[in-house]
Amino acid sequence: MRTFNRRAAGLAAALALCGAGAAAAGPASDALARCLVQAATPADNEVLVRWIFSSITENPKLAGLSSVTDTQRKVFDQQQAALFQRLLLKDCRTEALEAVRQDGAASIGKSFELLGSTAGRQLMTDPQVLASMQHMTRYLDSSQWRDFAAEAGPTNPAAGAAAPAMTPVPLPTAPPK
Repeated sequence: MRTFNRRAAGLAAALALCGAGAAAAGPASDALARCLVQAATPADNEVLVRWIFSSITENPKLAGLSSVTDTQRKVFDQQQAALFQRLLLKDCRTEALEAVRQDGAASIGKSFELLGSTAGRQLMTDPQVLASMQHMTRYLDSSQWRDFAAEAGPTNPAAGAAAPAMTPVPLPTAPPK
């Protein structure tokens, strides 16, 4: 008999959203993942990303880079718990039950990976985020990248069609000083 408790559900959510799900996705898990993405609103995705961010900043290597307070962290935890429950126990209940039956309890984690990825992608497409990420190109060695491009040769146009969300990074015009 499968049993679930709050601690196990929380651990599953945390591992799933960090890409550590261990289940092999089957058709039922895929259906759950699709349902989660379709059921989550932009506001839900924001809740999810804030919770992930506040959790990640607990890592000692990142703690000094964030000013998330304990009060904020508690609010993010509460909001994420409500979202996790709503998505699995209401919005996608049928799909969640079927995924657990067919693919095991770890299927919930695997299915949440897609939701976390989708939410993160939405955050990363913000113009300010994209502009900030371009700043690193100032420090690339343009001659090394020209050599790399020459060695790679012409690109396959069909290969670029597979990743429309990717924007090419412009090569710097001069090496950094």
